Amino acid sequence: MTSRARRWAAIAIALALLGAFAFPGSCFACSCFQAPDAAAAIARADAVFEGRVIESRVQRYDDGMLRTIALRDANRFEVIRGWKGADATEMIVYDNGHEASCGMHFRTGETYLVYAHADGKGNLHTSYCSRTAEVSDAAADMAALGPGVPPEHRVDLYWELRRFPLGGYAFELLLGTFAVAMLLLLGWGWLAWSRGK
Repeated sequence: MTSRARRWAAIAIALALLGAFAFPGSCFACSCFQAPDAAAAIARADAVFEGRVIESRVQRYDDGMLRTIALRDANRFEVIRGWKGADATEMIVYDNGHEASCGMHFRTGETYLVYAHADGKGNLHTSYCSRTAEVSDAAADMAALGPGVPPEHRVDLYWELRRFPLGGYAFELLLGTFAVAMLLLLGWGWLAWSRGK
């Protein structure tokens, strides 16, 4: 390897390391200080219901090429019965995803007891620390909560779940490729025009 090739290899490695440390990813451990009992959990929650997962989708909710990719799981539930804030037949509840800090891993077709909290936009969120669990693991909570009430308002949230883009930057990459192609085409046209003068 020539000295020039070694120099370029060193520069490439230095830039790669700089990029790795300048834009670090986030890593958080899940730690619930003390999970509340069922009575405290229902008092704190904005919605409490038993529901079957119809579908789950990974969504991107913080757009932008220069920012960290922010992903969440959007989970569409068929509400079986509710105790608080759950009078619709379907609800969407977001979580940080099973690979993130305190995220859930909702499985399609499974039934859960969900404790959800509303954010400033009215979107419902849950986490491992909220006492949300599969119904088979929530017998004590179900007994403490009582019979619950079936939902009254029939809704279909199929399209609502598709309002947000899927994870990743597919659209931005397509747009960027188109922009680069247009710039190359314009540059080639300008060169051809200036040579013809």
